[in-house]
Amino acid sequence: MKSNNLHTLLTTPQVCNKLGISNSTLRRYIVNGLLPKGIKFNAQSNVWFEYEIDQFITARINGNDLTTLKELAKTLSNKRPTILTQNLGKALYGA
Repeated sequence: MKSNNLHTLLTTPQVCNKLGISNSTLRRYIVNGLLPKGIKFNAQSNVWFEYEIDQFITARINGNDLTTLKELAKTLSNKRPTILTQNLGKALYGA
């Protein structure tokens, strides 16, 4: 389930489908700190990096407890500025 693609973005319906959960369960995971909040894409949409969802799935498969999942969500959120900057640089400069 490990995805190294930092460029792939998933919409809310795609995340729900990949996790096999409903919208309300996704919101509950976010409110409880199990998943990072989505990145605001526009006024009505949020997106997540696919690798974030893949890491969450891997952690669940490995039987990680809630505390570990919350730490993972924080780590993923904290990595976003760096990843967004790197992706923007690649988009602008083709590097």
